[in-house]
Amino acid sequence: MRGILSGRLVAVYPVPGTRLARSALMRVLLLMLMLLSTVTLAGCELVGDIFQAGMAVGVIGVLIVVALVIWLGSKLMS
Repeated sequence: MRGILSGRLVAVYPVPGTRLARSALMRVLLLMLMLLSTVTLAGCELVGDIFQAGMAVGVIGVLIVVALVIWLGSKLMS
């Protein structure tokens, strides 16, 4: 702001090595870390949901097989 009032041109980007440059770099790194964790954690949730659905299908399949065995056993015994 001081540069604008005095008529001098002020750099828009932070000068390397300054506190402002380190702060800007830290913000960029934190943003990248947040985006990376969002993508990877969403993938973990998807895999968990797929395994949960697979387990439900497996339980239903086992129940059907057990019911078939009991039904066949009752037909063979009678």
